[in-house]
Amino acid sequence: MQVKLDELVTELESYSTTEIIQSRGPKEKTIPNSTSLVDKSCVFGRDEDMYKIKKLTFSVQGEERNFSVISIVGMGGIGKTTLAQLFYNDADVHKKFDLKLWVSVSLDYGLDMITKSILESATGGKGSQLSSSDSVQVELQKTLKGKRFLLVLDGICNDNLSDWDRLQVVFYGCK
Repeated sequence: MQVKLDELVTELESYSTTEIIQSRGPKEKTIPNSTSLVDKSCVFGRDEDMYKIKKLTFSVQGEERNFSVISIVGMGGIGKTTLAQLFYNDADVHKKFDLKLWVSVSLDYGLDMITKSILESATGGKGSQLSSSDSVQVELQKTLKGKRFLLVLDGICNDNLSDWDRLQVVFYGCK
């Protein structure tokens, strides 16, 4: 078996992998921004997942917090964004919320940028003139106060809990 492995390693080393890598060019580090739009006719096999997310969303009552979080996690390319798009555009979901917000987050986001993007989504672009983190958070809280809203943050690849803790403070005052 060792002889066979040595032969395979020798054969592999004979291939010129450097040329292949160089011809591809620099690797793209950004993920294209998503939108809430989806072509439902091209999506198959998501009925059970949709049912589970709708059940979770519509059954949330009597929580100590005035908001809940449902995370869709998994490897890239398995359809997380597509599932979120299907949910976001569902007729039952549309009836349940006063306001729906879709924010596509790039890999190099910051908390201030996300908060500002949420505010711009909620106000149709107004609020972009605000510059301080505090004024953006205060305005966002005022905009969302008293409304039942759905917020999709698509593309978050950060496990920094302190950022999430700072962002959710805005939502505590929206009841």
